[in-house]
Amino acid sequence: MDPHPRPPRRLPARAVRAGLLAGALLHTAAVGVVWRGWELGMRSVVLVWMDFPVSLVYLGFAGHHLLAWSLAAGGVWWALMGALLSHWVGKVSARR
Repeated sequence: MDPHPRPPRRLPARAVRAGLLAGALLHTAAVGVVWRGWELGMRSVVLVWMDFPVSLVYLGFAGHHLLAWSLAAGGVWWALMGALLSHWVGKVSARR
């Protein structure tokens, strides 16, 4: 009998929510910097590479349509990656 039983494992929901929010906010800030700071031709290239592979959906768009799709689809992609990274880090650190 183990004198110090471990509590049951839970999903790190708080960390996952924080990862979702951080990913979406980082993406929004990065898109804002690129959209305002880069010239017209280069901003499209940077936004497409920044959101790859999701950007293949909106590859043919330009102007404000590109900005809207990048913010929406790319924001969801970055939020999911942030949540998955937070979940993975939580699982790895719980093993130790």
